[in-house]
Amino acid sequence: MSFSLTISRAFSTVTKEFVTEKFAELDLGEFTVDEYEVTRHDRPAKQFWVHFKTCDTDFAKQLCTRLAKNAERQKAGEVIESSDIPRLVYGVNRRNGNDMYWQLYKCATPEERKASFEAKQAAEADTPKVKIVM
Repeated sequence: MSFSLTISRAFSTVTKEFVTEKFAELDLGEFTVDEYEVTRHDRPAKQFWVHFKTCDTDFAKQLCTRLAKNAERQKAGEVIESSDIPRLVYGVNRRNGNDMYWQLYKCATPEERKASFEAKQAAEADTPKVKIVM
């Protein structure tokens, strides 16, 4: 079973290689990382998507289950407490000693996104095109 997660906000200085290194340290299974540059609150930032081919380890299964439950709760309109959101702690802030972390959220796998896109295209193909008749 494959699953994907997202880091919706990371500093603009974080690289794809750094994210790959940190997830590799967790030994959750085989994965790939996608990166996207964004602007958040007028500041540059990055988003990352981590796509796992399998979730064979017990910890990977627990993470996958937790992310899925949180996604279901959010769909139902519930506000998820920060303490309920899994986070990957990747370092310690030298100035104040606080953990540096990324919050993790479930997202669609590439296969799920492709199926959704194809379904949307098929639905649009059945819809009449807009035209002007004179």
